[in-house]
Amino acid sequence: MHRLSPQQVVSINLPLADGAVQFEVVAVIDTVVALEPLESAHMPNVPGRLPDCFMAFEHNHRLAGLKGQLYARSPGDWRFKVTDALSRKADDCFRIRVCAPITVAGCDERNASEPIETNTVNFGVDGTLLNTVPHWSPPQQAKLTLSLLGDDEPIEGHAILTARVGLLCEFKYQAMSAEAHNRLGSFIIDYQRDILRRRKAWHQSPIDKLDDDVAL
Repeated sequence: MHRLSPQQVVSINLPLADGAVQFEVVAVIDTVVALEPLESAHMPNVPGRLPDCFMAFEHNHRLAGLKGQLYARSPGDWRFKVTDALSRKADDCFRIRVCAPITVAGCDERNASEPIETNTVNFGVDGTLLNTVPHWSPPQQAKLTLSLLGDDEPIEGHAILTARVGLLCEFKYQAMSAEAHNRLGSFIIDYQRDILRRRKAWHQSPIDKLDDDVAL
């Protein structure tokens, strides 16, 4: 899992069929790889769930592979669940660069600090990097309340401070409900997929040429 990166092209074989289908990696959340097909026209012929598939990709100029299950979570939302026992999660989880409101409240009563409302620099299911304020002493253990665009219910989790450089603070989640974890992972996938589709649409759209007679 640690060998995959966003927008990387991977190839997945189709059991009981000749050939393979190519995808771009959207995001990696735990043992699930969110995918976007390079050629959407090929996907109507692909069943919605295919067990025992192999994903092949290049890593360090060598061919690598993962075993798993290809499935469509919903129309157009393709994912690959890794079942390879030898695979391991990435040491650094996938993050998205999003400025979102977040509240930090200390959990240590002996060294209590005032809760602050600030913004994220990036976040993932593993933690978040925050912009803080001058003269604020971040707690070593904190409850983070993250507000996501389009979601009325915030994401809550308990985290520890792992690094601080200037006004930037890095927190790693230590405890979060499965429901909150799943909602956060789904938001990250949906956000990244939307960016990827917008980028592809922009590259595929015709560019209007300026007429020589048009004054700029």
